[in-house]
Amino acid sequence: MGVKSSKLKLMVEGELEPKRRRKGMFMLLDDDEAAIRRRAVDALGQTGQKKVAKRLVSVMRSDRDVDVRAAAARALAGTYVR
Repeated sequence: MGVKSSKLKLMVEGELEPKRRRKGMFMLLDDDEAAIRRRAVDALGQTGQKKVAKRLVSVMRSDRDVDVRAAAARALAGTYVR
């Protein structure tokens, strides 16, 4: 498992306080690897926090990978359904 994967696992599994975890996931949204960005989007969507919506809208509109954009749309739908 690489360094990025280790950091992502730590953030997604909740071993950091929520504010630090959210900030770390926001940073991962700019990662070069689409899989990392997609996992960060999924994790942010699972928080159910409306604070992440603005960033997810940006990802949905501008990410270069269609799967990441789709994940952001699903995450946004989940945020507003709760």
